[in-house]
Amino acid sequence: MKKTRNGIVIGGSLAASLLLPVLIQNNYNQILLNQTIVYIMVALGLNFTMGLSGSFDFSVAAVFGLGSYTTALLTTRLGINPWIGVAAAVCMGALVGLVLGVPSLRLRGIYFVLATLGFLEIVRQLLSNMTWLTGGTNGVANIPPLEIFGISLKNAKVFYYVALAFLLVGIGIAYRIISSKWGRTLIAVKDNEVAVDGCGIDKASFKIKAYMIGSCFTAFAGALNAHLFQFVHPADFTFDFTVKFIMMLMLGGLGTIPGCIVGGMIVTLLPEALKFLGEYYWLAFSILMLVMMMFVPYGFVSIPGLLRKRMKRIEGRRGNG
Repeated sequence: MKKTRNGIVIGGSLAASLLLPVLIQNNYNQILLNQTIVYIMVALGLNFTMGLSGSFDFSVAAVFGLGSYTTALLTTRLGINPWIGVAAAVCMGALVGLVLGVPSLRLRGIYFVLATLGFLEIVRQLLSNMTWLTGGTNGVANIPPLEIFGISLKNAKVFYYVALAFLLVGIGIAYRIISSKWGRTLIAVKDNEVAVDGCGIDKASFKIKAYMIGSCFTAFAGALNAHLFQFVHPADFTFDFTVKFIMMLMLGGLGTIPGCIVGGMIVTLLPEALKFLGEYYWLAFSILMLVMMMFVPYGFVSIPGLLRKRMKRIEGRRGNG
């Protein structure tokens, strides 16, 4: 019964995803959908470091920015094929994940948070001040769009379907990793490091791999974003940008893949839906987020479980009555 219900939900969600571009005629809304897919990819990456390994990582914007700039510079300065630029961005993500993963073995709590914040600010300053390479505050423009089988992804609808395909592959990889022995070990490291040490497991290797995989997801999303908008600017990769993705995980459901998807959709699309409130739309969004966190602390994906528990309690009271 449960498998059937899950199959219906997955099938319905996939069908809706495929039909959305057909129903949307406004180009702005189509680009917003494309950005939502990119952001969900970032949330999947952050879920490896925050949701599974249990480390509060504030360097997301830096990794996203490095992925964007890697493909932007390679394609505009050297004329390299955009897909090779995207592959280089993923390699950059793996390298950055390694750099961030090593300190996570020695730093805990607020000290690691400060280290990732420092890394974020260092990257932002370098992107802003290395004008000879990055263009500084002028950013990098005229980034060529991606192409597949001779079809340009400059068309927002075409980009959507290709990005959706990548997202589905990413979700499949994430599910495979989490359900594997490696994923279960990583969750155990988050829950009880002392017990893991007692079992003789090399937790250092697991945590570093988690950072590398998560950073690859984030850098890949950054590269897609660069080719989507064909422009990158250092001012886009700030602390506020990082907080957006942390909100996605917390609202959707930390440590869960459906939580990444739901959270990514809420944080990206809800502010746009509230823009009819004018200059108060961001205030309304913030209040809604606060209320959600108060009443649904484990994210939206926990709502069905909470409802089932409540129904069982009601049925139990009726039975006792």
